[in-house]
Amino acid sequence: MENSNSIKIGGAFWGPSTPSIIIKNWALTSLPANIEQLTMLESFYLSGNRLTTLPTEIGKLCALKNLDLSYNRLTALPAEIGQLRS
Repeated sequence: MENSNSIKIGGAFWGPSTPSIIIKNWALTSLPANIEQLTMLESFYLSGNRLTTLPTEIGKLCALKNLDLSYNRLTALPAEIGQLRS
């Protein structure tokens, strides 16, 4: 990871088979568009960050069952989030 305000998908930390990611209170400001590569992600905990938007690709996380976006700065959600079924 480069710093506490960004994350990198792929490589040694998170790859397609990652089932759960917890990134709480990191002051994270954005998520990368390649988040869609996390095809097996079931739980994504992002509370206490500084997210203002989400990438539209979040709607492609087919396995996602738990998504915690509490205590962020979101002003809107992408329509694609409605594609999540669980």
